[in-house]
Amino acid sequence: MYTENIKIDGLGHLLYRQSKRAKKISISIYKNGDVCVTFPNKSTLKEAIKFTYFKKKWIQKNRLKSNKLGLKPLDPNINPDLLKLFQVAIFKRLQKSAQKYNFNYGRVVFKTMSSRWGSCSTSNNISLNNFLYYVGYDLQDYVIKHELMHTKIKNHSAFFWKELEAICENSKRKRFLINSSFLIRPKNKSINFD
Repeated sequence: MYTENIKIDGLGHLLYRQSKRAKKISISIYKNGDVCVTFPNKSTLKEAIKFTYFKKKWIQKNRLKSNKLGLKPLDPNINPDLLKLFQVAIFKRLQKSAQKYNFNYGRVVFKTMSSRWGSCSTSNNISLNNFLYYVGYDLQDYVIKHELMHTKIKNHSAFFWKELEAICENSKRKRFLINSSFLIRPKNKSINFD
């Protein structure tokens, strides 16, 4: 896969990515306003840039929409001592919730992730994002219970949301709040809890 960062007049730097899975040229605008142009192997970078100029007004218009969301960027440079204390506290809260609601999980890992607040593997290992450090107790609680629920239900079916709502009131609203209020910036740090 080929990627390149190219400056386009009136748009700034855009990421161009060639993908063997892409069937056509497409443009993605992320919550923070970053733009990625993906193009298939059968297309050239020159064609992708030409397509970008053709869609320039659309990009500008939709970038403005994403900027109006008022997202708060999260600083990846969290004080390591405070981060460690935070991770220990969150781990204890996860243990307490798991015991209270009868969930079984494998390992718990803390990472700084760029696109998700948490995840649960098929073997019930849970990953939690270090950026939870910045969100309120209520939203942290939502992420913990969301990932614990995935130890029993591996999808986002109506049944999943019903079961989550039973242990975490207003779960869909909390999901909306955490996903629309903060901009996750990537940096890779991890710590394991067994």
